[in-house]
Amino acid sequence: MSYDLLFRQAIEFHQNGDYDHAEQLYRQILEAIPNQADVLNLLGLIAQTKNIHQEAVSLFYRAIQADNKRAQFYFNLGISLRLWNKPYEALEAFEKSATLEPNTKETWLEIGNLKKDLNQPENANHAYNKALNIDPQYTDAKINQILLTHSEDQAITQLHELHHQSPNTPQINYHLGLLYFKQNKFENSLTYLRQAVEFCPHDEKANSLLGQSLLALNNIAEAKESFASEVAARRCAMDSAGKNAQQ
Repeated sequence: MSYDLLFRQAIEFHQNGDYDHAEQLYRQILEAIPNQADVLNLLGLIAQTKNIHQEAVSLFYRAIQADNKRAQFYFNLGISLRLWNKPYEALEAFEKSATLEPNTKETWLEIGNLKKDLNQPENANHAYNKALNIDPQYTDAKINQILLTHSEDQAITQLHELHHQSPNTPQINYHLGLLYFKQNKFENSLTYLRQAVEFCPHDEKANSLLGQSLLALNNIAEAKESFASEVAARRCAMDSAGKNAQQ
């Protein structure tokens, strides 16, 4: 069987979520072409979807050694390093990705989030601005910038403005619910967390916080349902992790 046909079959398995068969074919290709950068990257993505981040990182590094001009390789490496709890190495990978391809908003969002986590708020804000310069409607960057640069009350006001513009956005509803929960305003929290779960029923964090809000209001029966949904969402995520992996 030719390399091209084998590769096409592996890609088809990968896109259909049959990671085990895809991996078998990718490794078969590597036996003939050990430094095939695309195959190494795709194997890294499979390891990433299985939450085997040490293996994923090794594969992404091998892909980069084979071809160090691919921004996506560094981005994928950064994701696994972040999930492997190596923030400084992840930041280095994302910054290299941004150097090679400066117009990818998701890269600047990742840089901003890591800078914020590393207690570098000014640099984080700069990265969020970079993302918003690329896409002024980029909701994730807007939300994270608001949370970074405003007090809780100010953030609530700003998020309400976003909510007025995009009422069906789960992230906005979740963060409004979270801020109200922190202020012990559980009725308000409940309003927005219900909306978050309505628009994204398999969101583990939203279901968990909804359950906690219901408990605070002594709604035990519905709280149990929310916690059950949280558990189901977690199991679903474990069973189907990474089906939307970037290639």
